[in-house]
Amino acid sequence: MDGSIEIEHRERKPAGLALLTMGGRYFVLTQYYRIEEENADYFYHSRQCPTNLLSQVINVFDPEHGEDPHGILRYVSSIEFTLEVDKALNDAASLTELFALFHTDGQPAPSVWPESEGGMHPLVANWQRQVLKRGDA
Repeated sequence: MDGSIEIEHRERKPAGLALLTMGGRYFVLTQYYRIEEENADYFYHSRQCPTNLLSQVINVFDPEHGEDPHGILRYVSSIEFTLEVDKALNDAASLTELFALFHTDGQPAPSVWPESEGGMHPLVANWQRQVLKRGDA
C-alpha cells in the first residue's frame, strides 16, 4: 500500500548430476529436474540438442588426462558479435555456412603449444602426469 515492493530471491538447486560421454571424454552436468533412469537415454541421446546440454557442463574428465584435461579444445577463429552475426549463426544450416561466417576453413589456428603435450604448457602436462601416476585423478 505504501508503494514499496519486496523481492525474494530463491536459488535454483540442482536435482542431480548426469555423466555423459563424447569422444572418449566424460562430462558432468547439472540436472535441474529429475530424470527417471529408463528415460535418461532418450532424454540425453535422442531428444536433447548438445548445445543445450553443454551449457550445463560443470566438469570434464578425460581418460588420459584425468579431471583437468587441458588441450582437448583447439581454437579455430573468432568474430565480433553483432545482431547480424547472431541472426546468421541461428540461420546457418551447414558447416560451410558456419565456416564462412567465421572466415575460416575450419582448421585449428596455428599453435605454439606442443601437441606432444596435448596442447598444454609443459609444466601443466608434467603436473598432470605426476597426479595420474599417484592415482589422484
